Amino acid sequence: MDVIGERDALKQKLPEYALIAELIGGIVFVALLIFAGVLVHQTAVETSSNTRKIQAMTYQSLTDNIININRDYLQNPDYLKAMLKAQGGGVENLTEEERLHAITTFRFTLRAADRAYLHYMKDFIRSQRFF
Repeated sequence: MDVIGERDALKQKLPEYALIAELIGGIVFVALLIFAGVLVHQTAVETSSNTRKIQAMTYQSLTDNIININRDYLQNPDYLKAMLKAQGGGVENLTEEERLHAITTFRFTLRAADRAYLHYMKDFIRSQRFF
């Protein structure tokens, strides 16, 4: 009878234990949801920060490339002579080497502008920086 009495007592307490387990499970579930929300928020903040860093690096890279191209050509005496010659009498007055140099410079400038436009279209740089 002792065993039967213990079993009956356990049957009576079983719903209480189930209720406690369900309550603990609900609390753990809510805690996990809060933890997941915090992680998602942190990831979103980090992603936004990384995007801004990439945009700044992209813009810096573009401006550095354009500055370097301009500096290299402006420091080149042959380029300066060719540009002055072209201004004075047109492209026809340029030698083949000077013409090739001018075309190459123009291509570099167009590539830099094209790259800047591509980054502008992908929203890496804002319109006030592009125009």
